[in-house]
Amino acid sequence: MIDTALLGQLLPAFGAAALRTVLLTLTGLAGGLVVGFAFHALRETGWRAARWLYTAYTAVWRGVPFLIHLFIVYFGLPSAGLSLDPFAAAGLTLAVYGGAYFAEIFRACWQSIPRGQIEAARCMGLSSRQIFATIECPQALRASLPLIASQTILLMKESALASVITYPELTMTAGKVVSEQFVYVEPYLLLALSYWGLSLLVNRAAGTLRAWGRPSRNTPSMNAPVTVPIVSLRGVGKSFGPQRVLSDIDLDIRKGEVVSLIGPSGSGKTTLLRCMNFLEAYDEGEVRIRGALLGYRRNAAGALVRESERVVAEVRAPVAMVFQQFNLWPHMTVLANVMAPLTLAKGLRADQARAVAGEALARVGMSAKADARPPQLSGGQQQRVGIARALAVGPEVMLLDEPTSALDPELVDEVLEVIKSLSRGGMTMIMVTHEMSFAAEVSDRIVFMEKGRIVTIGTPREVIHAPAHPRIQAFLQPWIRRSLGHPAAGALA
Repeated sequence: MIDTALLGQLLPAFGAAALRTVLLTLTGLAGGLVVGFAFHALRETGWRAARWLYTAYTAVWRGVPFLIHLFIVYFGLPSAGLSLDPFAAAGLTLAVYGGAYFAEIFRACWQSIPRGQIEAARCMGLSSRQIFATIECPQALRASLPLIASQTILLMKESALASVITYPELTMTAGKVVSEQFVYVEPYLLLALSYWGLSLLVNRAAGTLRAWGRPSRNTPSMNAPVTVPIVSLRGVGKSFGPQRVLSDIDLDIRKGEVVSLIGPSGSGKTTLLRCMNFLEAYDEGEVRIRGALLGYRRNAAGALVRESERVVAEVRAPVAMVFQQFNLWPHMTVLANVMAPLTLAKGLRADQARAVAGEALARVGMSAKADARPPQLSGGQQQRVGIARALAVGPEVMLLDEPTSALDPELVDEVLEVIKSLSRGGMTMIMVTHEMSFAAEVSDRIVFMEKGRIVTIGTPREVIHAPAHPRIQAFLQPWIRRSLGHPAAGALA
C-alpha cells in the first residue's frame, strides 16, 4: 500500500528539489542553445577549419557519456586552478554537452529549408544577413522546437547525474529519503511523477511556441542608355563537373521584349535563365545587365575575378525572377511575402511597402488573400503571389522559369493571363516554357535550345508556325499532333 500521509510529508522537499532541477535544466538549456547556435553559425561560414572544429566538438561531446564529462569538469578543472561548486559544474557540463546536440539540430533544420527560398530572397536583393535573419531563422527555429523540446527533456534526465557531485536535485532528494527512512515506493513514485510532470510542461511549452503564428489552415552603368541591351550574353558557358550544360551562348534582350526559351528537357534552358541573375555562376563568357558585368570583375591582367555579393546584388537589381516551385516563404503572410524585399532590400518604410505590395497583389488579382499564408493557397494562387512579389520591386526584366509546369491543368490559365497582361504592359520577360501555343502568342522572339547550345532564334512564325530547321520540326511534331483538334491548329501546323 502507498502511504499517502508520507507522500504529503515529502511534497515540500520534492517541490524544492524540482525547482532546483528546473533551474539546472534551464541553465543547461540556455547555455546549450547559445553554444550550439554559435557552433552552427561557425560551421555555416564555410571555412574548412570551422567545419573541422565543429565536427570535433560534436563528435567528442556526443560520443562520451555525460557522467564522464561531468567528472572531468568537477574533479579535473581544480587541478588547473579552476574550482566550481556542484551547480556551476553541472550547469556548465550540461550546456556544453547539450550544445553538441543542439548544433546538430540547428544544422538539420537549416538544411531542411528549400534552397529555392534562399534563391528567391537573393533575387529580391536581400543580403546574406537579411536572408539569415528573416527567411532562415524563423523557419528553422520553428522546425527545431520539437527536437529542442526532446533534447531539453533528455538534459533534465541527465541532470539526475548531478547527484553524484552532491547537487541536491530530485534524484538526490529521493535517495536521501530512502537512506534515512528506509522507504522506497513513495519517494521513487514522487520522483517519477516529478519528472513526468516536468516533461509534460516542456512539451506543452514547445507546442505553444510552435503553434504561434501557424495559419488556421554597381553601379554607374545602371544608368546606361536604352540603346544598350538590357540583358546581354556573350560566349557564356557552364559546366557541372565534367558535364557541359551551356556552350557559346550569345543573346541580347532589349527593353520591352518577351523572349521564350524552348527546347527538349535537359537542353540547358533553366541553367541559362539562372545564369542571367547569377543564381548559377557561369564559367565562361560574360553576362551583362544594362551594360554592367554580372558576377565578376576583370583584374589588371584581364582575367575574370568573382565579385562581392554586394556588387552582384547591385548589378542584378533590375532583374526579378518567378520560380517554377513558387518559393514563397511559408512563415509569412501573402502581404508580408511581397513586402519583405521592399522593406529589407529597398529600405522602404512599412507603410510605403504595404501600399506598393497592395498594388502588386491587386495587379495579379490576389488582394483578397493578403492575410492568408502560402500553404492555404492553390498552386495558381501561389504562383500569382510569386509574380506579385517580383513585380513589387519594380524590375526592368522578369525571368520566368516554367511558371506553369508545377500547376494542375485547370490552374494554368489564371497564371498565363497574368503573364499576358504583363506582356501587354511592356514588361521585359525571358521565359522558359513548354507551353508552345502560349509562347507563340506572347513572344517577340523564341530561342530554341538543344544540348546546351542555341540552335536558332526567330519570331514565333519562324520558329513555331513555319519552322525551317529539321530539328525544330521534329521537336514540335508531337505538339502539333496533340493540337490538331484545336481550332487554331491548322494555322500552327
